[in-house]
Amino acid sequence: DGVNWTQVTTASSPSARLQHAMAYDSARGKVVMFGGHYNLNDTWEYDCTACATSTAYGTGCGAFYPLTLSSTAPSIGSTWQLTVMSVELSTAYAFLIGDTAFNPGISLSAQGASGCFLYTNANLVTVVVPQLGWTASMSLSIPNWLPLIGYNMTVQASAASTSTVAGFVSSNGLDAVIGY
Repeated sequence: DGVNWTQVTTASSPSARLQHAMAYDSARGKVVMFGGHYNLNDTWEYDCTACATSTAYGTGCGAFYPLTLSSTAPSIGSTWQLTVMSVELSTAYAFLIGDTAFNPGISLSAQGASGCFLYTNANLVTVVVPQLGWTASMSLSIPNWLPLIGYNMTVQASAASTSTVAGFVSSNGLDAVIGY
C-alpha cells in the first residue's frame, strides 16, 4: 500500500544476507537482487504478479475542471479508500463498481452529459454518498481471503452537477486489482 510492509511467501527465496545490491527494474517490473557478504554471487528476481494495483484511465468531465477519482491499491485484509474531488460544489456523489472496463469510454452526450464518458459496467455495486462538498470518500473492507488475489474491479464516480443537462458529471475510471 505504499506505507506498510507485507511479508510475501514465495516458492523459492534467497538465503539471508547482508551487503547485497537491490534495485527495481521499471522496464520489466521486477525487483533484482545481487550478491551479498560471504561471497554470494547469485542474482534473484521478484516479479510481483500478486501485487495490488490501482491505475487511472480516461478523463472526467465538469464545468471547469474534471471530476477526479483516485484510490489506494486494494490489498487483502485492508481497507480500500476511494476519493473523488470536484471543483464544483456537489450535494451527492456515487461510486460505481464493476468488473469490466470501458476504455475508451462510452460517450454520455446522448444522455445530456456532454463531454462525459462511462468507464465501467458498474455491475457489482453502486454506492451513493449524500454529502455536500467538493470531495467525497468511500471505504471498502477487503477480506483477508487469498482467492481474491488477482480479482479485477473497475470504478468510476459521478456527482450531481448543474454543468450538464443530465444533472451529473462523471470521473475518470480506475482499474484496480486486489493483491498483497
